[in-house]
Amino acid sequence: MINVYSYRGKEPILSNEKVVGTRFFENDSIQMVHIKLKPEALLHAHKSDVDAILYVLSGIVEVEINGELARLEKNEMIEFPKNILHSVKNVGSDEAEVLVIKILG
Repeated sequence: MINVYSYRGKEPILSNEKVVGTRFFENDSIQMVHIKLKPEALLHAHKSDVDAILYVLSGIVEVEINGELARLEKNEMIEFPKNILHSVKNVGSDEAEVLVIKILG
């Protein structure tokens, strides 16, 4: 049996005027969150208790991990080690979309 998952139609877990994050898949091993960031939007510095990967679907984002900056564009990814401060900012002129995959187990 084939299962198809989408963030469309799901209730956001994070929503304000500049950032919308929607969890659309979770099992024992991973959790997937689709995040839209309007131009200049900032997902403030935070820590996670699990390792994660951020994959850029569209736009240009700047990621800060423990004080180090990286600029990512479409089809690039970066790792977020657990328990390390990280933030994401849309530095492009268009909306950016990213996929965050949290490694649960």
